[in-house]
Amino acid sequence: MSSRRHFTVASVALIAGMVLLTVPILGATSGAASTALTSLVVAGPSGFKSAAVNPTTGQRTGVISIAVARSADCDPTTLSASQWVGSVQRYYEHDTARPQASLILCVTQMRTSSDAAAIRSRLLAAIGSSAISLKDIPGAYLHASSGTAEEIFFAKGDYFVRVISTDPAGSAMALTLGQNLTHREYARLP
Repeated sequence: MSSRRHFTVASVALIAGMVLLTVPILGATSGAASTALTSLVVAGPSGFKSAAVNPTTGQRTGVISIAVARSADCDPTTLSASQWVGSVQRYYEHDTARPQASLILCVTQMRTSSDAAAIRSRLLAAIGSSAISLKDIPGAYLHASSGTAEEIFFAKGDYFVRVISTDPAGSAMALTLGQNLTHREYARLP
């Protein structure tokens, strides 16, 4: 009986040790994926700085959780945890020439290119006929969400990107800011 108890205690200790060793390895993998994704996100335009917190949502920027990524700033459709790898969000603001102008950039890596394309398709279906295909960025679409805001989104490989640009000077300026950022992000992604 004593040897059986010893065997059980030893087995439990061995299993617990394996679990404790596996958890940091899994965390390191997701950390490495986040670092790689962060390196693929472009800086804001000249005159803009990256804010630590998105004032619209109150959430921090940078590497974000799936709960934040499911918000309207990254994916207003249903982001599936089984398809999601990671997201990086940036909120650019404080252009001295246009103090009210802001850009939100969210880059989400999915498990497959089909997953990224599915998000784009769901968003297109939700927007409907008001989405306009952009000829100079393959697979990118524009949606004027309000008089001073423009939304541009695309899927490239395993990545889904959404840019929201606002400028009180009007949608033409917001579109210029948004398209320039989108062009740069499209070129940066593999």
